[in-house]
Amino acid sequence: MSTEFDYYKTGDDGSAGIAGANWAAQTFTASASYTIKSVKLLLYRLVVGGPGTVTVTINTTSGGKPTGSILCSGTTDGNTLTTSSSGEWREITFGAGSALTSTTVYSIVVSAPAASYNLRWRDDSSSPTYTGGSNCYSSNSGSTWTADTGTDMMFDTYGDASATYVNLSGTGGGIGAGFGPLWVHTDISIAGTGGGIGGGFGPIVVQTFVNVSGTCHAVASGSGFLQKTIYVVMTQHTTRLVAIGNDQFFYEDV
Repeated sequence: MSTEFDYYKTGDDGSAGIAGANWAAQTFTASASYTIKSVKLLLYRLVVGGPGTVTVTINTTSGGKPTGSILCSGTTDGNTLTTSSSGEWREITFGAGSALTSTTVYSIVVSAPAASYNLRWRDDSSSPTYTGGSNCYSSNSGSTWTADTGTDMMFDTYGDASATYVNLSGTGGGIGAGFGPLWVHTDISIAGTGGGIGGGFGPIVVQTFVNVSGTCHAVASGSGFLQKTIYVVMTQHTTRLVAIGNDQFFYEDV
């Protein structure tokens, strides 16, 4: 199940209409590095007519406003939204989603090309307190945007936290000679051509998993428990390290 990350979901006292070329957005600052998988927005529709397909995208930003660079997108049927003006928290999923970087500003962009202002997004326009972004609006289908720093839209983001790694990746990436014991509570990720551990490396104690991918990851001679040179070539999959000895890794699938 995905984890809740960034949100503003209290204090709504109004709403913004979305229709045709008139789009709305909310910028937000990622509180952690995570893969965003869905958002929940407080939406409703007017009794007359139906807004049709509602498209929601996660976009990059520049100067606190959305750009045309879409990271992921999803849709929902606006005709099935509640007609209560208090709205409903509608979840829009993004499939595989997109990786977000901590402290970076992104935007949630909402459009409904077939709507006639009968799609409404609840907002706080009297006393907004979200400090990570603000409402933005566009009257030309996202070509240009205007920031409304006096309004925050109701939103909630969900995703999967990024794994924590000791990352030995890229050509020549590695830990140099003489490095002391390494106690790893999460994952060791050894990836990329030439990634390796230098001579004199001390014992490795791994409490979870070793994920190894790529070609010819070397552990130099004299590396504590890892003696001589070991070359590992395997596709990345979930394994558990059982023991290290006799110039070998001993692992099992889990």
